[in-house]
Amino acid sequence: MTPERGASANTELGYKGVFLERPNEHAKEMLDLLTKPPEKPLTDDEKEAAYRFDKNLSATELREGVTIKDLIKNSKEETVIAPMMFSKSFLEGKVQSDGINIPSFESHEDVEWWAAEMALSPEVDKIELREIFDASAEAYKEEVANLILTNTDAPEEIFNSMSVVLKPQEAIERMLDLLKARDTLKELRKIHTEKTADNLDGAKRALTDVYLSKINGLVAEQMPILEYVATQALMVGDEKTFTTAMDAMPTMLQKQIKKGNLERVFRNLDFLRNGVSVGESGKPSSVSNRVKQLIAEDDVVDDLKPREAMFSEEQIKKLKTFIIQPNEAVELVETILAKAGKLSSKKPDIDALERAGWASDDLWQVMVDPTKNTYSVKGERGLFLVGNKPRDLFSVLAVGLAHELTHVNQADSDRVVGESLSIIELQGKRTGGIREAGADLKQTDFEMGLSGKPKPRALTYAKALKAFENGGGVANASKAFYDEKIKILPDIDKHKAALEAVDRVMRLTRMGGINSQPMAYAEEVILADEIKDLPEETKTRALTITGLDFVDQVRLHKYGLLPDVSDNIINWQPLILEVADNMINKAINMGNK
Repeated sequence: MTPERGASANTELGYKGVFLERPNEHAKEMLDLLTKPPEKPLTDDEKEAAYRFDKNLSATELREGVTIKDLIKNSKEETVIAPMMFSKSFLEGKVQSDGINIPSFESHEDVEWWAAEMALSPEVDKIELREIFDASAEAYKEEVANLILTNTDAPEEIFNSMSVVLKPQEAIERMLDLLKARDTLKELRKIHTEKTADNLDGAKRALTDVYLSKINGLVAEQMPILEYVATQALMVGDEKTFTTAMDAMPTMLQKQIKKGNLERVFRNLDFLRNGVSVGESGKPSSVSNRVKQLIAEDDVVDDLKPREAMFSEEQIKKLKTFIIQPNEAVELVETILAKAGKLSSKKPDIDALERAGWASDDLWQVMVDPTKNTYSVKGERGLFLVGNKPRDLFSVLAVGLAHELTHVNQADSDRVVGESLSIIELQGKRTGGIREAGADLKQTDFEMGLSGKPKPRALTYAKALKAFENGGGVANASKAFYDEKIKILPDIDKHKAALEAVDRVMRLTRMGGINSQPMAYAEEVILADEIKDLPEETKTRALTITGLDFVDQVRLHKYGLLPDVSDNIINWQPLILEVADNMINKAINMGNK
């Protein structure tokens, strides 16, 4: 797919021609810019004008009831729009339904035809249909996980699958909205330019480009969805839906699909959506070359120097065997947040998990998540969620607190920026790596303080990628992911680890088998390397605003449009140790007379 006319090559930092670079390429240079004074600072009046321009952009109506903000904020993952259906599960009768009649099938093709027909029918309950497809995926994961655990080769038929778009008309309508938004923003780019002495005009151009980069990413994400719609419509002979889906695609994409160049199309879309890396060979890649260098080695050794440990190895073992119940963890978090002045006076109920917005006093609430055993922070709702299973004290301190409380800092900082800039609310996939890298660095620092040793680097996705690049299939990649996981965590539940490996590798196989977004997890290692030698204050600031990637932050910082968030950066480590002191002492004295 050739870039459209007018999308000229961009030589700015953070770009490779018409594509954004991989998220963490040149991070150090961009962070250096972010910690220097703005190059073209606006006056207070100009800033207010720029912020009004941003709000107007966000509120631009594309059609009745749909604004650019709605379009970006209501973006859904491909897994929601087009879940994968594994036909072997249907052939073997492993999928059941009370509301939808599932016939007997004789071939994989029969299953695919039926699935396409169900998705295109307006009379079928799409929620229940999704549950059926999800059940087929769960059966697939279970089967492959068992093959991993028994070192058995996987038969090729296990992997027969297709992505099924549950609401094709909505998918088509969304693409039309995205293209209209893109055209609107491209017209604005003709009006505003950074090549003048008018800093306000430059700031408006920068804001327009931030919105346009998000829209372009969503267009690239939606294109494969429309290809799925066209494929399933063609499969069942629905000519009207096929024609409508094809007509909603940009002309260049239509031509490439008709030529059968799907792999090339999907790879270029991946570059637009998730970034590109170009190595010494000059060849573009969906994965940072720095990751490829890491996975070329059998073992990766951290060069972080050991520190003086707060606890002995024996005491660390005791912290790792002292069990904390979910309600005890909730009390710990609440006490820490209260000491920081961030705890809501309102107790959350189960409805808080689905509500829009924060508690009425705009402070953090803490509750057990009844659906998950992991800890998480929901910045859009002001919720700190504790996993529903008991965990050892060491992991509660390091992962549950040091890691997740960093996300509290990030969410609070993004809220401060959001008071001025609407665009910060809209987030984006490229920001996930920054968010997690920031929390991982704080977790690593905390663990080193406790034990004197850094946590092992997790190269699970990278090792899976290496298996693919060596010619292996999904089973080989899943096994590589699994082997790396248990190497780092030898005491982990092996069955759960195998299921996780299959689930994660499935993410790499979407979008026609070309989806580099999950590699952001492996690329956190690059970001950590890039910034590890920077001053602590610089690192903390750089990884605190996470609603915009570094490229967009640099664009806006150039004009001084990023508000100061330093007041929201709390050093949680002393508070964690203070509040958990009694539990820690109880754990390390366990068994002593």
